[in-house]
Amino acid sequence: MRSVVNNPPTSSATFLKLLTPDAASSATIAALSERNANALPTQWLLVLYLEADRPGEDFSFGERILDSMVQNLQPSPSMTHVELAIPATDASGDDLHFATYLGSSGAAWSSEFGNGRDFYLNPKKNGASWRAVPVCIHQAAKRARTECQDHAGTPYPSFARLLNYPFSVPPLRALAGHLENDTGTPAHCAALTARVLQSAFPELGIPNPSPWYGPATLYLELSRAGRMAAYESTLRSEATEASLNDVEDAENALEILLRGSDDDVRELSEASSKAGMDLACKKCIVSGVSESQRDVRAAQMELARAFLRNSWVGRPHRLKMLTNEN
Repeated sequence: MRSVVNNPPTSSATFLKLLTPDAASSATIAALSERNANALPTQWLLVLYLEADRPGEDFSFGERILDSMVQNLQPSPSMTHVELAIPATDASGDDLHFATYLGSSGAAWSSEFGNGRDFYLNPKKNGASWRAVPVCIHQAAKRARTECQDHAGTPYPSFARLLNYPFSVPPLRALAGHLENDTGTPAHCAALTARVLQSAFPELGIPNPSPWYGPATLYLELSRAGRMAAYESTLRSEATEASLNDVEDAENALEILLRGSDDDVRELSEASSKAGMDLACKKCIVSGVSESQRDVRAAQMELARAFLRNSWVGRPHRLKMLTNEN
């Protein structure tokens, strides 16, 4: 794997040491909510996971084999897909999702795939099965987006090697370090995501070579309570006081992103949407430190839903309005 020369400041490496989480106080979420609701000084990106479910009715024979392999050979909780969700300003017009799929021509941004809204939000398909894990780190979005550009077009592994999935589970996982792992070499969704994160953020300390990971093992690595405790500590140390209006705007925006109508989501401004997303990230981080797995799952699902509704309902409307203004 090629080296990364734009290493972040020492402070980022320090806060990402895996801390032993203490029991969070009952006031933690409230305290974070009362801080600056409009910005996270440490930026974030999301690792988006698709929970295991029954195969889609339109799956090919090969896709059914892959789905069964991924579901049955992984630890719990079983995940069948993983990708990166990277925030961007409306003015940039940048895509928000970077992924690879079996049958695609290679890893790409979301605009190069099919009907994103149907794929991500249709409740009869994947809409109720997404979970998101935040990664809070120095210049998260900028560094990840730059790295993803280098991995665009990465092909999926061949069926001759069963898409490399046998090397992501025991006993062949012991050989994962011997697989090609340079930029552009074949990778399934979890290996590609791990490769991008390891290259862009070496201070994350993801310990195994990227082919070692399947969607579930990458989820377990990135969602560990120690990582969430480190993120929470940094958020508390960097937070500043916010006005009551800021706090209420963030809470209202998050409620609309989760449960509001599509029209209400379209009416949210970019600033309000960001405030709601920042709050969803904070709640997910705090939940990941101290709560039961049931509550962790609920917070991760809410974070994913908020991001996806902004990505596929709110932001397209805002981009259209920007185009009309120009």
